[in-house]
Amino acid sequence: MNNIILNFELSFEGSNSDEHIIDLYDVSEALKGFHRTLALTTHLMLHSEIITKAPFAKNLNIYTYPSKEGSWKLIASLAISGQFLMTGLTSSQDTILGHLFFSAYDYVISESLGFNVDYNKTLGQLYIEHKNDIKLPVITESQLDSVIEKVQDSITEMHRPIYKSNTAELLNIKAFSENTNFNLSSVIDINSYHYIKENVIDGKIFTVTGVVTSYNSNTYRGRIFISEINRPIPFEFDSSLKKKINSIKKVLKSLETHALKKEHLNITMDVKTIKSRNGKLKAYLVQKIWKESLDN
Repeated sequence: MNNIILNFELSFEGSNSDEHIIDLYDVSEALKGFHRTLALTTHLMLHSEIITKAPFAKNLNIYTYPSKEGSWKLIASLAISGQFLMTGLTSSQDTILGHLFFSAYDYVISESLGFNVDYNKTLGQLYIEHKNDIKLPVITESQLDSVIEKVQDSITEMHRPIYKSNTAELLNIKAFSENTNFNLSSVIDINSYHYIKENVIDGKIFTVTGVVTSYNSNTYRGRIFISEINRPIPFEFDSSLKKKINSIKKVLKSLETHALKKEHLNITMDVKTIKSRNGKLKAYLVQKIWKESLDN
C-alpha cells in the first residue's frame, strides 16, 4: 500500500507541442530525466542516503496517468511506502509532507539551472516549523548539493524536446498536494539548457572571501556564501589543489564552524570564474586558498 503525497503536472508548451504533437524519443528521455531526479531526491529525503541509480530508490513509487489534452501534459504522482507509510495523516500533515518533498526537488532543479533557492528559508525552515509533525531525517544543504552533482545529465535531458527536435519551447513543472499548489523557482527552456550545458572559464584570477556552507571531500566541490552578492556560489578545486591536504583542511574547518558551531568563519580564495554562455556566474574554480585567510 502506498501513500500519494505529491502530484506533478509536466507540461511541454510551444512549437509542435501546442498541437498535441511531440517527438517520442525526446519526450521519453525527458521523462526519464524527470523520473531519475525525483527518485534520487526522494530517496535522499527518506533515507538520508545518496544513490546514483533510480531503480535502487527504496520506499517510493512514481506513477503516471494518460496524457491530458491541451499542449502536452502528463500527471505523475509521488507515493511513499513501507515504514514511511504514515496512516491517519490529516489533510494538513499531507500538505506538509508534499511541501517538504517539493521544496527539496525545487532546490535540486532550480539550483542546477542557476536560480538561487535559499535553503534556510525553504526546506530548512520547514524542518524547524514541523519537527514535531513529520518524522523524517533532516536533510542538509550539502546533501542536496551532492544530489545536484549526480543529476546534471538527467536535468539536461529534461530539455531534450526543446533543444533537439524543437518540438517544444518550454517545460512547466507544477505540483499540488491537497488544495496547495507549488511552482518551481526556475524556468526550463532553451536558456536554462545553455546554462546547464555550457561552461566558459575566464582565465583571469581574482580573490573572493566568504563562508563555506557546504563541501564534499569526495568531489572537491562545495558552496561559499559571498556577502557582496548575498548568495552562495558553487566552487570546485582546480586539479592542482586536489592533492594539497592543507587547503582541504581549511575548507573543512570553515564548513565545520559554520554548520556545527553556527559561527561565521571566513575563508579567502583565489579563483577563476565559470560562467554560462550568456555570462551568468555559475561557479568558482579555486586556484589557491590563502594561508592566513581564516578569522579567529
